[in-house]
Amino acid sequence: MLCAELREVIIRKCEHLANNSKFSSRSAIEALASQQNKLKSLLENINQPKPFIDSPCSSVDTVIKDKKEGSCEQIVLYAGRLDISNENEKLRANLQGMQSRVVELEKVCKKMQNQMSKMLKSRVSRQSNSRSLPRIC
Repeated sequence: MLCAELREVIIRKCEHLANNSKFSSRSAIEALASQQNKLKSLLENINQPKPFIDSPCSSVDTVIKDKKEGSCEQIVLYAGRLDISNENEKLRANLQGMQSRVVELEKVCKKMQNQMSKMLKSRVSRQSNSRSLPRIC
């Protein structure tokens, strides 16, 4: 089942790369070969027995080392259902906090605008009063 799905993904990727004019045919072939090697190694690791995959929200971390380059690539597989409601609650709490902060900032902004308008009015009134009187200095 998994192999069939992976083949479908590879076929779709091949079609996408073939139709995309931004990729040269050589780079497309190199990318496909690289992806195919990664998928093969992933399948080999999937076929090995896993210790706690039966739990509803378990995860398996697999580290694949490339022998040629000595680099290390981590592939994380998640099994089970995700707890979206918990994430939604966190996001909702953050959003409410941001909304209350926006309200506070709007109040401060309004106060500052009032202060600026008062300062400008008093400045204009001082200038008009001083123009009516002759200058001594």
